[in-house]
Amino acid sequence: MKISHIEHIGIAVPNLEEAIKYYESV
Repeated sequence: MKISHIEHIGIAVPNLEEAIKYYESV
């Protein structure tokens, strides 16, 4: 079962701002 990275972040990181900071640092 394949899941998009957007959906995965939404599940793994409920805090959207944290997800954004994670992507900014990568």
